[in-house]
Amino acid sequence: MTMQDYYAARAKEYDQIYAKPTRQADLRQMEAWLPTVLAGRNVLEIACGTGYWTQFSEPVQSLFGDCIGVQSG
Repeated sequence: MTMQDYYAARAKEYDQIYAKPTRQADLRQMEAWLPTVLAGRNVLEIACGTGYWTQFSEPVQSLFGDCIGVQSG
């Protein structure tokens, strides 16, 4: 099994971390903060996995995200 195969097989598990009740307050804070920091910027997102955080980059000037072999869950 290659590393790409391994991570592709686990892709459905990646975003489960964001459903944990103990993480909700921190996540809401980060989700509100990210767009304010990224507004109007050019962003290169490396190893973006399933793209969970990419959805919070809305006000960016341009965005390129890449993660070899990972599929959204």
